[in-house]
Amino acid sequence: MTAIDSFFNKYQQKAFLYCRYQGLCTDDAYDVLQDAMLKCFKHYADKSEEEWPALFFTIVKSTMVDFKRKAKLKQ
Repeated sequence: MTAIDSFFNKYQQKAFLYCRYQGLCTDDAYDVLQDAMLKCFKHYADKSEEEWPALFFTIVKSTMVDFKRKAKLKQ
């Protein structure tokens, strides 16, 4: 298991619950998590593992806000 896999396994449930608490349905929460994880490791894989949680949750929050904003515009 790579460091990225173990990181994702450790924090995915916490991030998922955060998205659900913020009002996203299950499918949307998983979409946000997937986008955030891809963004995080595409841009920050070279950072130290200690920095990953803060970066990841910041990206989750920003991705969720963007997702909600786009959904509101579609209405």
